[in-house]
Amino acid sequence: MQTIPPQTANLLNPCGFRVSRLSSNPYYNYVREIADGLPKDIVDLSQKRVRPATPTMASSEFLINKNQGDWAEDLILSSFPLSDGYIMVKYGRAGDKVAGEEGFERFYAEYQNELDEYGKRPDLLIFRKQDYTRTDTDLSSVSNQELLCLVPRAVAGLEVRSSSFLNKKYKPGKSSNWESLSFTAKVEDIVIVLKWIEQTGVPHYYVQVPFDEAHIISFHKILQLVSDQANKGKLFAIDRDVKNQFKTVIKVPLGQGTKVGDVVEAPRLEAKSRELENGRLLFYVGFHGGKLNTSAAFWEGLMNGAEKLKTIALNK
Repeated sequence: MQTIPPQTANLLNPCGFRVSRLSSNPYYNYVREIADGLPKDIVDLSQKRVRPATPTMASSEFLINKNQGDWAEDLILSSFPLSDGYIMVKYGRAGDKVAGEEGFERFYAEYQNELDEYGKRPDLLIFRKQDYTRTDTDLSSVSNQELLCLVPRAVAGLEVRSSSFLNKKYKPGKSSNWESLSFTAKVEDIVIVLKWIEQTGVPHYYVQVPFDEAHIISFHKILQLVSDQANKGKLFAIDRDVKNQFKTVIKVPLGQGTKVGDVVEAPRLEAKSRELENGRLLFYVGFHGGKLNTSAAFWEGLMNGAEKLKTIALNK
């Protein structure tokens, strides 16, 4: 058995890779400092997370939104360059059960337990290829415990959201704060995203995918914008979003982020149906295919920035 010299042991975590003398998680410390400045009427980090009530019945709209979100995630995954020294893998928790189906209540309770213990897993992870030790590229069904030593090696985590608009043709309504579409982040997710960053130390990003473009913004930049009340109504807005079951969301205009690329091929649509336990049928739409044009240079720049973020507290 290999013995770790005493002078080195205090620089290693239980998984065996090197950490900082100053902090085992500098990115979390950096993000948490920003989050502590958020107005308490938006989110109070001193309060215990309130677990939402268990949904009782899914709807066709819910299934359409879910399938659209899955399509957006697959679009980003399929557009990622394969020869740039990095690998992108699925990571967000798998599970296809919906409210109204047998076993959903247990599935939902287990998921809430996971959120409290580990935080919210982003949809996708990016690793340097030499740091990815598995042969499979879908971690969505792999337990957090099994991934305990792998995930902190990731360069970035991506939470992918979809928009049912064309950004280039978007015309705001009278109540809109700005001329473009926006990134959307659920207020209730702030606590569980912070929890995940605390567990892993991996920089977290939101990717917004309308049907003609994709844009990306860092989680910590969203927090920075919201922590300054002078930005309210200009660089962020708080809203109750129909697509997110009227949950409170933070909206930030896409211009505050970076464009990932253009959707040059629309998805193929497929009519689907699903039978619930009580015999009720839900009809919805599946999304397949599509193509996003992006560049290796964009991803390389993003990854270089993310790697610097992992040690940002050391350079302050």
